[in-house]
Amino acid sequence: METLLEDLLRYARLYEKLLTCRSGLNSKKLDDCLYRMMRLEIVVTRPFLMEVLRLNQVGKLTVDDVLSVFLITESYLFRRNICEVPTNALNKIFLNLNREILRYDNTANDYVNKMIYTLRSKKESGRFPDDREFTQALATKQVYQMRGKYKAYLFERFENYGTVETKDVYTHLDNNVYSIEHIMPQHLTPAWTEALGPNYAEIHATWLHRLANLTLTGYNPSLSNNSFSEKRDAKEGGYRASGLKMNQKIARKDSWGLPELEERSAEMTERAKTIWAYPKTDFVPTKKEFDSCENCKCKLNTSAKNF
Repeated sequence: METLLEDLLRYARLYEKLLTCRSGLNSKKLDDCLYRMMRLEIVVTRPFLMEVLRLNQVGKLTVDDVLSVFLITESYLFRRNICEVPTNALNKIFLNLNREILRYDNTANDYVNKMIYTLRSKKESGRFPDDREFTQALATKQVYQMRGKYKAYLFERFENYGTVETKDVYTHLDNNVYSIEHIMPQHLTPAWTEALGPNYAEIHATWLHRLANLTLTGYNPSLSNNSFSEKRDAKEGGYRASGLKMNQKIARKDSWGLPELEERSAEMTERAKTIWAYPKTDFVPTKKEFDSCENCKCKLNTSAKNF
């Protein structure tokens, strides 16, 4: 009974780290990742992530290993969400993932590479969407119609990834300081119809809610359905005056139409491949003698049946 209670206490403390987003490992990147995953309210990963933290406690994984595992898990989950891969397999995947990783050689050696190999080996509802599937899905997805927590996560990553000069996107969205802005507005004015050209209806229907036409702003009501030049040049809240990094490239455009939408879509999906990287590994499991014997046995059975 005492051993059982010690185990319960140990895992309760690991679980607390996931809930409070404080790993206790002096890694801001890791704690930030914990916070992002907590915001997405994805709980199926917790049995696996607790085991990863435990392996660090007993000296089997470094802090860098733990960070890599968490970031890979984050990319795996978000890519699947964008590609609309069914989630029904996730419970079983994360319940068994640590065991699958260890079984290759019964050690925690090379843990990260073994994890990558394991996840990349999964098919169908367990798959890790590759760059082609991910970028195609992201480019055409109706991002504005995604669930709020995923939209907030998506724009926080695009604004803050790769810089220490971060904006508190989550809090500002929670408090309605920031909102998600349609560059080409939801309701076209005569000025916008003229600017988009003869195919304005098709462009509007296709691109309105896509990532390429969306940004963050604290001045959505004042920008409203204004023309692009008015949105860009407004002294209060215009893209040129914006303190948000993602608005700086928009501010350098002379107009906003199909060429600009296509260009921004290509740029953002290319960047997404870095933010939510598809992990690579050279790991290949050693073929066990037992597996070879099993294959031989199958061949012998097949031959006997044919005979």
